[in-house]
Amino acid sequence: MNKLKGCSSPVLWIFSGKPMEAGLHSVFRHVLNMVIQGQMISFISADIPWSPLSVRAEGIIDFEKLGINEGNKGEWQVVVQPEKICIGKYEFRKIPDFEVFDANIPSIDTDSLLMIREAAGQVIGANKDRGFARAVYSDSSDMDLIAKDLKAGYLNIKEALKFRDAGRLKKACASLLGAGPGLTPSGDDFLCGMLQMLWALGADAHGLKARNIIAEAIEEKLYQTCDISKAYLMQSLRGYAGELTQEMLSAANEQECRECMIRMSQIGHSSGVDMLCGVWTILDAMV
Repeated sequence: MNKLKGCSSPVLWIFSGKPMEAGLHSVFRHVLNMVIQGQMISFISADIPWSPLSVRAEGIIDFEKLGINEGNKGEWQVVVQPEKICIGKYEFRKIPDFEVFDANIPSIDTDSLLMIREAAGQVIGANKDRGFARAVYSDSSDMDLIAKDLKAGYLNIKEALKFRDAGRLKKACASLLGAGPGLTPSGDDFLCGMLQMLWALGADAHGLKARNIIAEAIEEKLYQTCDISKAYLMQSLRGYAGELTQEMLSAANEQECRECMIRMSQIGHSSGVDMLCGVWTILDAMV
């Protein structure tokens, strides 16, 4: 029998009441995206890092080998119950020591922020031809139109943060929603990285104001991007982050921090690098 190892804290509510039906949004080999009462939730194999919106199996699962794929996803009945998730004939039951991953972003001290800034700069520099890193490092003359748009948004955000220009910051962030390549567009991943680092700044007044401005831009223009990005942008707005971001924030030294970022940089086509660019942009401007 398949088993459930745990879930992230923002989705614990799905196990707390009456059985609920879910729809299958999208299927990948080791990730199955469900929609439960309007909320996107990822059912992940044990080899996938925690996200703020995930339920994790105890072992390695290949959903496509189970016969679940994009072509037949509408044929599968999914029911979430307090002790298990049923997907067609497959039953995934909670293990006795069911784990809850705490996705809340902690506030961290200045020394840690400086360490993260240094490590992020190194890892982004090693990936400067990927995703949003091109906007940070490349000259506009070497870019296609999409990359030029990302660079324009990045430069405007950088200047807006420096001069505390609320209007310019909001407009620049709005321009990045849904922009760029990837299953989750580079501009969205960049904004997630920015928001998560602004939460890590804690009660810093400038950071709080910037976070509120970015929140306004996202909430007004959220329709511009895809469903998966919408879900993760909203979690970043609420102060939640995944496993690798949490490890980065709690790293004991720069080497440990950099190793974590290297793993982040390997996520997706360029999603991890894009998020690190957002992290570095906030720290470069505000710490």
